[in-house]
Amino acid sequence: MVRSTHTSDGKKIYAVARGIISEDKIIDNILAIDRYYHKLETR
Repeated sequence: MVRSTHTSDGKKIYAVARGIISEDKIIDNILAIDRYYHKLETR
């Protein structure tokens, strides 16, 4: 878990880290959906 600090620098770092984390989650979701559709196709 990312801990936010009260300095402006810390907030920038936190925002960037949050952006990276959310991008990773989006990629995971796309991959999960992709796997799900492949399962439906192979039945």
